[in-house]
Amino acid sequence: KKILVETISWCNKLKNNIELETSKLKDIPTLTCSFGVVYMGDFTSFSQAYKTVDKKLYLAKKNGRNRVEV
Repeated sequence: KKILVETISWCNKLKNNIELETSKLKDIPTLTCSFGVVYMGDFTSFSQAYKTVDKKLYLAKKNGRNRVEV
């Protein structure tokens, strides 16, 4: 699924840029972020996809933060 691969790549670039750019600021701590990613085509409802992506986000935080979980 090309769109899923592209989304994961985009999320990784975003999280890396957020960390890099905020590390250059002297008045705030470096920020990190985590993402959960799912392919909507794998689900029959938005609610089901939302529940799954929410679990992926918490998994990313649990596994060390500043991550993308699929």
